[in-house]
Amino acid sequence: MKRLLVLLLIPIFSLSSFGQEIDQLIKISKDLETFEIYALENGYKFYKMDEIRLTFKKVTQINPFRPEIKTEYLSVYTAGFVGKYHSTYDGVEQEKLPDIYRELKKLGFKLVNTRNISSDDDDIKWYVKEYSRGDTEEISVYIGSKNDVYELNYKH
Repeated sequence: MKRLLVLLLIPIFSLSSFGQEIDQLIKISKDLETFEIYALENGYKFYKMDEIRLTFKKVTQINPFRPEIKTEYLSVYTAGFVGKYHSTYDGVEQEKLPDIYRELKKLGFKLVNTRNISSDDDDIKWYVKEYSRGDTEEISVYIGSKNDVYELNYKH
């Protein structure tokens, strides 16, 4: 019985590995080395690097008794944004969004714009919330209409 309880608790702990999303995005956006160290220490594996960005990927089986899989991506833009560092986190589980909004408020970010956009590539409609702190820091929260996805973008 104790083994079954332990097995059932494993997926719960793996869901919260990113934790404080905004704070982590800010910390890993400082430089490429910090980004890579964080990604590798937190279970992400190199996925791809193209002309403008480096991406790491983590795949987690949510429930060992059902074939549900959670795929998360961490990316840092290495070129293409003159004078700005830019990192993104692609996650699942939109129920984390209230905690993210509270964290944004606690860190001093203010909501400055909301809009809707559509993606022709994957047929997802996105609700976008844009936040800023001071004159240089921006965070965008993209909430997707399919598959419970969201994306956080941080620029400074």
